[in-house]
Amino acid sequence: LLSGGMLFATFANNSLMKLYRKVIPAEQFNYSVGVMNMLLSLPALIVALPIAWLLDRFDHWDDPAFFLLFAGLQLLTFLFDIPAVLLLLKLKTAPSEIVPDRKQRSGLLPYRDRRFRLILLLIFLHRFGSGLGMAYLTVYFLKVMELSMTTLIVIGILMSVILYSMMPVSGKIMDKWGYGRIFPLLAGGMLTGLVLFCCCWKSVWVLPLFALLMWDSMASLCGGILFQGVYAAAGKLADKNWLDAAVAAFSICSNGGVFAGLLAASGVYALTHAIGDGSLSMTLRLYYIGMIPVFAVIFYITLLFRLKKIM
Repeated sequence: LLSGGMLFATFANNSLMKLYRKVIPAEQFNYSVGVMNMLLSLPALIVALPIAWLLDRFDHWDDPAFFLLFAGLQLLTFLFDIPAVLLLLKLKTAPSEIVPDRKQRSGLLPYRDRRFRLILLLIFLHRFGSGLGMAYLTVYFLKVMELSMTTLIVIGILMSVILYSMMPVSGKIMDKWGYGRIFPLLAGGMLTGLVLFCCCWKSVWVLPLFALLMWDSMASLCGGILFQGVYAAAGKLADKNWLDAAVAAFSICSNGGVFAGLLAASGVYALTHAIGDGSLSMTLRLYYIGMIPVFAVIFYITLLFRLKKIM
């Protein structure tokens, strides 16, 4: 059920990428995508804390009763989709006048295009780093820093509010200044946050900076805006002759990247555990130090957007 739900969510996201390209003017593309992503996050922000509180309040129930409560809450969150779908049905798009020939239908065209290939490499590595980052981050905060789950939920909600409220602003900045100027700042921020986190291990003062700059590279201000920018760039810079192939390639590299990161996480953890002193704290510190080269490469790739004038 979970994998099926994620699969259909991927189909829906791919469809939205195509719709954005068809109906949003190029000069305000990044701003509009930022607004869309902000609105997509609102239901989660509205219901996350009340639902977490409710589940904690009734966790003493036996399994059948608790699962019925959980199912009811899932159906409640699904209600947000009904008005969204009704509005989507009213959207009118002009039929495509392009009839690509057989060569232009090739699914490999996005990988052969110089600009789009760089986008695919960036999103794969970004999501790969995200998979590595998220695998043991909760373990660190619960077992090493000894924070409570409620504290983590509150931090997560605060970061989401900051990130999604900034997406329209960051989109407008990208429309004005281009990807080549903004991407290196965001990737450099993530790299700086990760280095500070590793150097100032278990220091409470570094956590706000780490949360804003890095976190799991997706929920932070820098990481989330970089993902939004790459997502928008994939839709904006894809050739309209192979837009379907571009959407598919982006989805493959994005989802494939996080899958590869999560898959590699246990192997990296086993390696750092073997070379450390056996303690969980040292193992995780070496683990995150091992992530630094990945984010250094991400920073280098964002510099290529400026050097190659990919705007």
